[in-house]
Amino acid sequence: MLAIGEKLIPIYDLAFETEMDRSVQYANAAILANVAREVFLDVSHRRLFVKAFVMELSRQHHNGERVLTESEAVQIIRGLADELRGGETPPY
Repeated sequence: MLAIGEKLIPIYDLAFETEMDRSVQYANAAILANVAREVFLDVSHRRLFVKAFVMELSRQHHNGERVLTESEAVQIIRGLADELRGGETPPY
């Protein structure tokens, strides 16, 4: 998934006529990819990763760039997973 993230950064830059900080966004791609893969295997983790990473590129484009914490990445991925499941959460 990290390779997907590396390809998404220049696509985002071109589409929105910007230049994101590659080192920051590579770090964010790695964090989001790890969280998506490790925590949410029941839902397509690639789909979650792509959606989360593009949304985060946009958020950081407009609000300033920084490296996400792992807990922020978990929160982002959980929110998207819940959205894809229709807001349903499995009973525990």
